Amino acid sequence: MYHARSVQLGESKGESAPSEPQPGAPPPAEIPPPRLPTRRALPQRLFIERLVLGHFIAYPVGLLAAVASMPIGMKVRARAVLGAGSEGAKSDLMRQIAHDLGLTPLEAAQTEIVMVFVMWATLAVMLVVHLAVLPWAIGAARDARSPDPAPSRSRRGLRSFAIVTAVTLVVVMVCGAAGWIWLFTL
Repeated sequence: MYHARSVQLGESKGESAPSEPQPGAPPPAEIPPPRLPTRRALPQRLFIERLVLGHFIAYPVGLLAAVASMPIGMKVRARAVLGAGSEGAKSDLMRQIAHDLGLTPLEAAQTEIVMVFVMWATLAVMLVVHLAVLPWAIGAARDARSPDPAPSRSRRGLRSFAIVTAVTLVVVMVCGAAGWIWLFTL
């Protein structure tokens, strides 16, 4: 015979719904989930980890900045490059590189002028990325010390680091593309 009671999904005909306790029965005891031992990370460790990660991210961005700043350095320092004397490069390292590559003293001086610009541009971009990671690293260290379970400072720091790094990368790529397009279309 057909029972008037409807069968719920996942329930067989012979079982009763667990939502209603039986009269006179003790209330069901809730078993808490097992607590696994947790170790809180040391604030210094979190700070160093994020700082090292930012350092490693700064290198590819710096490499792109170096490549991107070469034609910009030629344009910005054009007067100094065209007015370079035939006495050669000023630094011993550049003189050695010029000798190994077979450059004339004039070419060595011109290369040195552009490479000094490239070096400063690359250092500036890498400094921006290194400074941008500091709020994230400091926020993570403070969140580790705080008893508050919501890691809001770390998230804000990560968000600002990602935004500053992405904007820096986009600016470097756009400026580099414009510089190389200018150089190849002279």
